Amino acid sequence: MGLRLLVCVTGILGTVWLVQQPSLVQGAKNSCPLTVRQETKAAKAFKNLAPVFQEPRCLNCHGAVNPFSRTGGHGGGYIDIRKEAQQFLKMPNFQTSLTVGADPDGTRTAKAIAQLREIAESASEISDTDLIRQKAFDPMRKACKECHISSWIIPMRHNHFVGRSATDMCVHMKTSILTNQPDLFLRHMQDDELVREGFKGRRGLLDAIGPEPPTMSFATLEKYANEWIDAMGGKFHRPPDCGCVVHGDYILEFSSKIVSTSKVAPAQSQASAIIRLETKDEEVPNGETKYAGQGMIGYQTGPLPKWNTCDPFVQGKGTVPMRVFQAFIHIDEPPGESMVSPGGSAKIELLYGILGMSQEISTGMHYMLNYKCVTNQPMLDPFWSTMYVSGRGEISTDPMKMFLLKDWTYIGRDGVVATKTLRSTCGGMCDEEVATFTLKEGDGSGDSSPK
Repeated sequence: MGLRLLVCVTGILGTVWLVQQPSLVQGAKNSCPLTVRQETKAAKAFKNLAPVFQEPRCLNCHGAVNPFSRTGGHGGGYIDIRKEAQQFLKMPNFQTSLTVGADPDGTRTAKAIAQLREIAESASEISDTDLIRQKAFDPMRKACKECHISSWIIPMRHNHFVGRSATDMCVHMKTSILTNQPDLFLRHMQDDELVREGFKGRRGLLDAIGPEPPTMSFATLEKYANEWIDAMGGKFHRPPDCGCVVHGDYILEFSSKIVSTSKVAPAQSQASAIIRLETKDEEVPNGETKYAGQGMIGYQTGPLPKWNTCDPFVQGKGTVPMRVFQAFIHIDEPPGESMVSPGGSAKIELLYGILGMSQEISTGMHYMLNYKCVTNQPMLDPFWSTMYVSGRGEISTDPMKMFLLKDWTYIGRDGVVATKTLRSTCGGMCDEEVATFTLKEGDGSGDSSPK
């Protein structure tokens, strides 16, 4: 029964191993000072926030609409910035309306007027919004104020959101001059007049009601924005993607012990593995971070201490591939700075597979000749893998579910996150089978050696 079950499992999972076996990523040590738990929490918080930046209401301002292009999709129609510049230059004392800042020697004013005339005298249409912001800021503002609230302004290209991933937007928020400090970011999210107008369903217009507001409520935006900042300890850290992606890793330590005193296969076996779990850059529902990894289980099987020469002889050592297809790890740490476990919890779901068979040999049951035991020729008879997988069958007879580990015990100290222990009698074929999984925090170095 055990061998048949093992063949079934390896038939399903072994195909994956042979067809698609990614190499182990070595990676450099992460320079982000956040722990893997903080990174995971921060990345999830921003992924929850990120959809708002792709809302039609927000994209309408941030890159999807260009009022200076005839095909720019501007609801108020095309704005010819050349004509706007010409009209601006005809205004009496237009110099007093220029946005140049302190200009004691008139240099900035002269430069602004020269740029305005360059725009006004252009022979061709101008739709480059960055160029318009740079050289025709005041005519642009004057034209927009005819319909929009006074603070309305079209963003420059580096503030366009179109086509940007959640990670791109996260890095942008950390590095943009308007939001590159936590207080500036929160002020922009919570207090900016234009952001608030957008959540009212307005287009920055004085009277007219425009598109629907974002599907995310303003209260939810505030919640996720503050959760992101809190997850990073209230600071923006280097490198730029620190707090946007998960650099860190986890180490999964596996150990197995099997003892069998049956007459068919009297033996004892031990096995162990250390597998580094790395993040996978995949879109996962609910903003969760997905981990995966692979490695080799080293096993050693031999006879019992008081082995009888007339009993079957089982022996072998080697390695068997093990893969963690996916793991979702959510840790709630205890409040305060306590280094002990009470108060914390771990919600972990880990799907793994044993992708092969161990290679022990067994002489099987000996026969008697002239009152003496006659040894059979040793034959391949996988012991550890057969017993291990048969033990998992006691949890579930479905080979696609038997490898799903849930309900871990939170530890939360000395680098150990949580543990999971499985016990069985190998489907009645052994006396005892104990498998222990220990999840530890990694250091991002790519080194899976025991610490």
